[in-house]
Amino acid sequence: MTIISVYVTFPSQGQAKKITGALLKQHLVACVNYFPVKSAYWWGGKIEESAEVATLMKARLENWDAIKAQVQKTHPYKVPCVVRYEVQANGAYEEWVASESKGV
Repeated sequence: MTIISVYVTFPSQGQAKKITGALLKQHLVACVNYFPVKSAYWWGGKIEESAEVATLMKARLENWDAIKAQVQKTHPYKVPCVVRYEVQANGAYEEWVASESKGV
């Protein structure tokens, strides 16, 4: 079983909770962490800065395509950041993530 962390940024806590809440209800992800961040990035030919909420979600690798598709479909950004990392964790945590992110 391969466990992944999925990193996604959102414009607000409300948007983050709305989209990640749907992923949790569908058991596509087992857990979500929320972090306030300051971001700087190129957009429209200039450097922009904004306050965002970064999320780190834990799930099974098999759920990646469904997670990515749902985030891209519902995210308010034209080009959302949706990044996957394959991770290793302690055995008990990996088993818990696997059992809680089975999908519907």
